[in-house]
Amino acid sequence: MNKPWIAILAVLFATPSFAQALCSNDTLELAQKIVREVERRRTPPWEPAYLNAQLALTEALACTGRTSEKEYCDSAGRIIAEVERVSLIMQANGTFVDISSLVKQRIAFEARCKQTQSLTQLDIVWVIDNSGSMRDHQNKLIQSASIFFANLVKLSALDWTISLLSTDTSERPYLGFGAVELNSKTPNPVTLFQSAVGGLGIFGSSREKLFEPVVQNIKNAPGFFRKDAMLALIFLTDTEDQSSVAAKDFIDFLAQTKGDLSKVVSYGILNPQDWGCQPSDDNWNYSGSRYEQVIQATQGKAFKLCDESLELSLDELSRDLIRRGSSSSSKLFLER
Repeated sequence: MNKPWIAILAVLFATPSFAQALCSNDTLELAQKIVREVERRRTPPWEPAYLNAQLALTEALACTGRTSEKEYCDSAGRIIAEVERVSLIMQANGTFVDISSLVKQRIAFEARCKQTQSLTQLDIVWVIDNSGSMRDHQNKLIQSASIFFANLVKLSALDWTISLLSTDTSERPYLGFGAVELNSKTPNPVTLFQSAVGGLGIFGSSREKLFEPVVQNIKNAPGFFRKDAMLALIFLTDTEDQSSVAAKDFIDFLAQTKGDLSKVVSYGILNPQDWGCQPSDDNWNYSGSRYEQVIQATQGKAFKLCDESLELSLDELSRDLIRRGSSSSSKLFLER
């Protein structure tokens, strides 16, 4: 097969109306040949031919009765989400990616499968230290943000929102809580998040409060969080929390806000001395800290801010919060 014909056939057979009109065992066999040829040529996942070939085979399996409509939607959703994830990473690295075919397939998929997809809701709140010692840490997060979002955009059955608060309680929210919205429908979410983090600056209060801004903003916007959503808190700082809210009171507040703690998970990206990190401010240890109490109570995880590779921590964190947020009825898959 010549390469142009591979692309043309893949597009045709990935179109449900065309594939169903010619549905037969021969259709399935041809779709399998298209996929084998694309794989033989090592076509990268962000090229349209790859996506269309994979969807062509998925469509052929469905129309010939090899798979059910639900199985088709699960499989097509994973394929599209994986291509979106890889495309996002390539774009973040400066590679031009033609997403026109991807957009068309996403629209067609959602129109066909919206009744079979059960949404999992995640309300994510980042609280990021914006005191004078945080410039390098903020820059590392900006540079690594695409890794965190890659797992979120990979799953079509995931409905997420992201808010961003600083550790200075005199400041307004940078995302969410009445500020600019960032959610699963936002175009270019990585760019918006990077811009918001970049806007934090390093001139916030030297008394870093991680818990207090969460309480303050939830009280100011009691209807902001969705009832059935998992609430995920992510604290990024190089010092101990200095809120006037004690850890136990904060835990009780979260439980009251969400009904019970099973709908809350918290994470820390931290710089304590007992982890081998060099705190920028006063020396402090994770063991016995306020963060440890909250993270343990919500069965979350803590990560080293001083690790050279923040990308690995963000990848693990985002995978874990998606698993935590997935209800037993949801079909969410994260392949490594």
